[in-house]
Amino acid sequence: MQLIATKLIGALGRIVIPSEVRKTWGLEPGTKVGIYLDNGRIVIQALNDKQRCVLCGAVTDGKLVRGKHICDACIDLIKKGA
Repeated sequence: MQLIATKLIGALGRIVIPSEVRKTWGLEPGTKVGIYLDNGRIVIQALNDKQRCVLCGAVTDGKLVRGKHICDACIDLIKKGA
């Protein structure tokens, strides 16, 4: 997992998602997100029709590997040991 930024939780309990992340993942104002707990981690995921690879963020055809969406390109890289 890659650390993108550190943020403080504001007085109203809000955090700001960095613009680079919003642009990469297509998170526009009004995008609905789900907030999940996963083995002690907080996971924020866009809730839309497009599924994205958990490794690179590319739109994927919905292939699941152990419950996570992973694109063909990342699967190929993993197979090659890159």
